[in-house]
Amino acid sequence: MDRHRRQEPPDEALSEAAEHLAFSAELITVMAGRTALAVDPSLSPPRLRVLDLLMAQPGVNLTGIARSLGVTLSRASRICAELERIGLVQRTPARGDRREIALELTTEGRRNLETLRERRREWVMGALRSMPAAELSGLLAGIHALAASLATSAADGL
Repeated sequence: MDRHRRQEPPDEALSEAAEHLAFSAELITVMAGRTALAVDPSLSPPRLRVLDLLMAQPGVNLTGIARSLGVTLSRASRICAELERIGLVQRTPARGDRREIALELTTEGRRNLETLRERRREWVMGALRSMPAAELSGLLAGIHALAASLATSAADGL
């Protein structure tokens, strides 16, 4: 047997880790939703996903939004129209092709998203503060390893 080969954890450990991670993800999702509604009651999950995308990729067009979110072009258009109506998103001519429409966050949209992210961060930090330092260190190492593994899985198409 190759001594450099990574040893797989036992199935019970994988199952328990997956169960706890899924439960934690559900809690985080619920709290993220509550935080979004506290910041701005109009921030539904689909609207928030568009704001997150526009923060990461300012100037993306509707086709790019639809593709990134896995929704139809008409659904992406409706979500963006709603966000534009409430003043969180603006449409502008694209830089390279004036016929194409680019979408960007407004100042209010950026401020709402930054406030939301800060409140989420504070909530998570509050939970982390209650952990012993050694467990927090282990969690951090585990999160780094999990993120790398998830990135590989995503690149491989799950």
